[in-house]
Amino acid sequence: MHKARAIRDTRATPPRRRPLVALVFVLVVAVIIGVYLPVLGVQATSLDDWAFVTGNPLVSHPSWASAWRFFSEVLNPTTVGGYYLPLSMTSLMLDYSMGGRGEDLRVFHRTNLILHALVTMLIAFLLFRLFCSPWTAGLAALLFGLHPLTVEPVAWVAERKTLLAAVFGVATLLCFTEHAHRGGRRWMTSSMLFYVLALLSKPTVTMLPVLMLLLDWWPLKRWGRHALVEKWPFFLLSAISGAITLASNAPNGGLMAPSAGYLRWPLQVADSLGFYLGKIVWPVNLSSYYPERGPFVLSNPAILFGVLVTAALTVLTVVAVRRTPGPLVGWLFFVVGLAPTLGLVKYSFVTISDKYLYFPALGLLLPIAAGLAIVWRSPRLSGTLRGALVVAPLLLVLAAEARGTRSTLRPWRNSVSWWRHVLTIAPDQPIANNILGTMLGAGSESDQDEAFRHFQRAAEVSPDFPDAQYNVGLMLLKRDRPEEAIRHFRAVASLTPYKPDVHAQLGLSLQRMGRLDSAATELRIAVRLNPHHVEALKGVGFLSLAQGRVHESVASFRNALRLAPEDPVVHFGLGTALLQMPGQAAEAVVELERTVEEKPNWPQALNALAWIRATSPDPTLRVPTEALRLSTRAVELSNRSDASLLDTQAAALAATGRFREAVRVAHEAAEVARRAGADSLAREIASRAASYVRSTVFVDVPGGRPGTSRRRRVAP
Repeated sequence: MHKARAIRDTRATPPRRRPLVALVFVLVVAVIIGVYLPVLGVQATSLDDWAFVTGNPLVSHPSWASAWRFFSEVLNPTTVGGYYLPLSMTSLMLDYSMGGRGEDLRVFHRTNLILHALVTMLIAFLLFRLFCSPWTAGLAALLFGLHPLTVEPVAWVAERKTLLAAVFGVATLLCFTEHAHRGGRRWMTSSMLFYVLALLSKPTVTMLPVLMLLLDWWPLKRWGRHALVEKWPFFLLSAISGAITLASNAPNGGLMAPSAGYLRWPLQVADSLGFYLGKIVWPVNLSSYYPERGPFVLSNPAILFGVLVTAALTVLTVVAVRRTPGPLVGWLFFVVGLAPTLGLVKYSFVTISDKYLYFPALGLLLPIAAGLAIVWRSPRLSGTLRGALVVAPLLLVLAAEARGTRSTLRPWRNSVSWWRHVLTIAPDQPIANNILGTMLGAGSESDQDEAFRHFQRAAEVSPDFPDAQYNVGLMLLKRDRPEEAIRHFRAVASLTPYKPDVHAQLGLSLQRMGRLDSAATELRIAVRLNPHHVEALKGVGFLSLAQGRVHESVASFRNALRLAPEDPVVHFGLGTALLQMPGQAAEAVVELERTVEEKPNWPQALNALAWIRATSPDPTLRVPTEALRLSTRAVELSNRSDASLLDTQAAALAATGRFREAVRVAHEAAEVARRAGADSLAREIASRAASYVRSTVFVDVPGGRPGTSRRRRVAP
């Protein structure tokens, strides 16, 4: 055993070579930025971007208070459940403060690109300090930095955590390497500080102390008892981070339960390693979401392939130890670095992802860089032969990687194109179908039809997937198929009974079906679960008004107005409810005028305001010319197909003294009402038409409105 000790720094770079070393690192950064420059135009969002960025209120409201919550919510993070990533979240918040937005991701990608270039440069410097060859260190680092598998962490905004953790993780190893070469506390202290920053960025770097021990074995060759003892602070930090991770992830699954299969886990690990190695060698069909793996049995060819590849590489690297431990150390570094994401701890429903390879891939570079350095320094090779054996093949590989990276970036141009790409790889995955449906749902009618098909496919493949069932219900409700929507919303409510949105939509669907009591019950449940749910408050307001509970309706609309002061529907609801209360007509007019101002082409709002201006008993509120203008606009927008709107126009014509026209329009309104089966309304309109024949205007009693019977007539 070698006693762990600081090695005299015989590898220090001579002053005359420092410009060359600096040039290599500058070239590495320039190549990375040049190849990755199109990432600045990426506008796609992936699985958890909404939770991390676009829908995160702390990120979108940068402040010291937001940063404090990121750092102080340790065991139960609220804004991103299960993830204690305060440094990464603060970084995203700072990007937002510099102009990053959900509709323009350029600022976020600019930072991601800088971090990726920095990771690649730090890897080059680490390999240089380990193997003393700047050119081969730079070439090996570019093998990492240009590989298409690194696209995902750069193009996926929420993967800021992967990039930051890698920056600080590599810096940890670099400072540790300097400590090994030079000794002294400052390098070990710096290494520990960077390790803390890495853990605060993403907890998957908890295995760094073990990786440092592997470097002690090779290439530092300082393995011994002291090597283990000196790292006790790192292991302590690792244990603390691991405990926090398990506690905060407990709601998401935490440690795999024995029923999930500890016997299955080795097969899952072997399958993951085989899959990753295949993607490293042939990086095509890359995705942020891969099809489910399994079943995890040896009779499955994919699982058997992973087991054979993992076993073969392990045997080969063990056998090679007799010549050099490099391949075994590199393989162990790769496996140990991946260990936190290999399924023993459940972070999410994703079991395999390109981003998991980002930092562990450094292990595979170690023996490659060592081999390149040996060949590069071989006295038996001339410059020409060295170029033919090392430089030319590497440049070809790097060119192929650069082309692959550009190709991999292409589908990331927007969310729809990205999730279409994901579905070519995982066509029946419910989550991918549901996300693409969500992206398409805000588009044209044809896009919405396609969105509906994707939602239906997701719900069909996974009936217990609440998000898909909920989205199918929304699309059915939008298509005026409330009875079918109710079935889906009830299914979601049975799966997730405590989500206010589900009860709100169920209530609105029941209301559409005319089942007012059941609708009111569901909407009140939604308000109880979330007193700030504006849609539920609006629903309660309209239902209470229909049931004659005017005071409850007004109270509900006032609560909604405090939460959504710009919502024209809330102003309309409050205005129509106030009309039913004596002495509130003036305030009702203010609310309806605000509605028309916010939504000038809404026939119902125009009609309600026109009715007051034409028929109010209060002369200060009655403005016949304005009533005629508003009602005429409402009739035009409805294409003369709504009896109530025509009725209001007739009243406005009468109020301006145009009784002959008022009679004609009133008869038209009565006929439209009869054709619609609204005989009661038709009789009421006919009664008003008779008064217009006698040149009598109609004045509404307090609380009256079109379609009610609480009216009286007065002479002009």
